[in-house]
Amino acid sequence: MIRTPDQWRDHLLAALAKRRNAYARLRRYYDGDHLLPTAPDLATDKYRRLAELGVTNMCGLIVDTAVERLVPNGVRLSATAADDLAAWRDVWQTNGLDGVIPVGFEEALKVGLCPMLIWPETVDGETVVSWTIEDPDETIVAYEPGSRRKRAAALKSFKDDADGTEYATLWLPDAVHAWVKPEGASGWVIDPDETKSGPNPLGAIPVLELASKRNVKNVPAPELSTSVLRLQDRINKTMFDAVVGAEDGAVPQRVTIGIEVETNEAGDPINPLTPGPGKVFVLDAVDGQEATAKIDQFDAYDIAQLISLAEASIKQLAAVSRTSVFYVLAGLTNVGADTIRMADLATSGKIRGHMTRMSEVLEEGFALALKVLGKDAPPDIEILWEPIEVRSPAELADAAIKLSQSGYPFAAIARYVGATPTEIERIEAERATADAAAAAPVSS
Repeated sequence: MIRTPDQWRDHLLAALAKRRNAYARLRRYYDGDHLLPTAPDLATDKYRRLAELGVTNMCGLIVDTAVERLVPNGVRLSATAADDLAAWRDVWQTNGLDGVIPVGFEEALKVGLCPMLIWPETVDGETVVSWTIEDPDETIVAYEPGSRRKRAAALKSFKDDADGTEYATLWLPDAVHAWVKPEGASGWVIDPDETKSGPNPLGAIPVLELASKRNVKNVPAPELSTSVLRLQDRINKTMFDAVVGAEDGAVPQRVTIGIEVETNEAGDPINPLTPGPGKVFVLDAVDGQEATAKIDQFDAYDIAQLISLAEASIKQLAAVSRTSVFYVLAGLTNVGADTIRMADLATSGKIRGHMTRMSEVLEEGFALALKVLGKDAPPDIEILWEPIEVRSPAELADAAIKLSQSGYPFAAIARYVGATPTEIERIEAERATADAAAAAPVSS
């Protein structure tokens, strides 16, 4: 279907509005702002306080444990390491992506996707690359029919909180269109800033999407799936019950039977049957029966079974989300390194899948960035990552020695143990200086 720019704008604005509620729900779960457990009685202030204390946020942990192990540390796009490092500096480090890209990974794993905008900017008369992470509530990409990769259009729309003006920018392969809608206006008008509209200098859609995982219909699947959210709700309900038990039954509850109930001026019992420390259940004798005073007590609640149920649910959650149980359960001690490694296999496999999908997008981002800089992008760009396996310093040192004995060059070994291209360059310079100093003749 061929659309006009106005039709593309309206179509993509509607698609943005359609997905915002779902994204907001996932963000609330990530932040720990969950639906509170239901109760048969009215939601009193005490109930709400206990329900909030029962929230045990595992959703944030599931996302964060994956994000913290997704660490790009270089790019390979030529046979010359110096050229690779220069491109890394000009594109990645210039935009501060070491600190910014984790935000994109977090959003992609949290809600399913996160857009990135690569666009030329002019600084002091020189064209530089602007690589930014965009809000998926504001930015959307449309793909060509039948394709999961070819982008047909992209839109960014946001509102200026200062004056209520709405802005919309549409990118098509051959052109860029910009509109504004002042507060209270009924429709869009072309943005009077002529620099925002015109030919597309890249000849391609400059918005890419980091995605958690896509199915065959190109629909992203976030880490916080429906199964994960249901298990999270079950954990919260179980912990709520445990908190209530700890609140109302942490101490033995005393009971008196056959004692006259005192009332206040309104005739209400002064000591209602409400459990708690220092409180007593007072039960009056039935009319017509002789009142015989008796004191007894109920045992304190045993919440151990509730805690065990919560731990079982957490283990299920770890299995469903492929998160190592060592992340989600505390108190695991005296566990060998091999056991930890085996338990981490599912997590490592999941993260490796994320790494593969993210690499494709980041590599295309580098190709666009090089185009901005007027350079030809090679067809085999490769993003380098820090190792995701859990390895001790002793294991790394042993592996480095064996790789060296096998003939691997120093730079390859340094990358294997996790050194960044910048660190490798500095180490090699320091080694060269040390070798030159050692080879210099000693003056008598």
